Amino acid sequence: MNSKTLFSLIVIILVLVGLTAWSRQSAPSNNSQNSKQGKAELAAAETSFDFGAIKINGGLVSHGFAVRNSGAAPLAIKKIYTSCMCTTAVWTGPDGQTAGPFGMPGHGSIPTINEILAPDQEATVAVTFDPAAHGPSGIGRVERLIYLETDDAEPLILKFTVNVTP
Repeated sequence: MNSKTLFSLIVIILVLVGLTAWSRQSAPSNNSQNSKQGKAELAAAETSFDFGAIKINGGLVSHGFAVRNSGAAPLAIKKIYTSCMCTTAVWTGPDGQTAGPFGMPGHGSIPTINEILAPDQEATVAVTFDPAAHGPSGIGRVERLIYLETDDAEPLILKFTVNVTP
């Protein structure tokens, strides 16, 4: 067997191994955990909000995001945190109880929240932004993220944008 034939054979084997691995990974599972039925899912009708233009010395601005368990099983909210110290989030559960404020990891501890949302229950995450937090260097377009980690579903990421003006 010459080296050209050997090389071709190795390439064919590698392609077959890669295709086999890919087909196993992308094949639908019969596992009921992967089906929509019986699974919890945190969702929000609005995942992005634009505050528009605000003055750097105009004071804090806030917006509430409604979140709900759109799945068929109870869902535990484990952690809420933000992408920057200029942003905080407060949880208000379906019973009206609040938790927080929650901020950026590394700037104080991010405690677990352990709030349960039953199927179809709704809660609010009130996000507050301080346009003066970064001083004069904080002028311009800003985008911040709020992360909600759960025990059973994919994390939910909420986002807001703002244009900070002098």
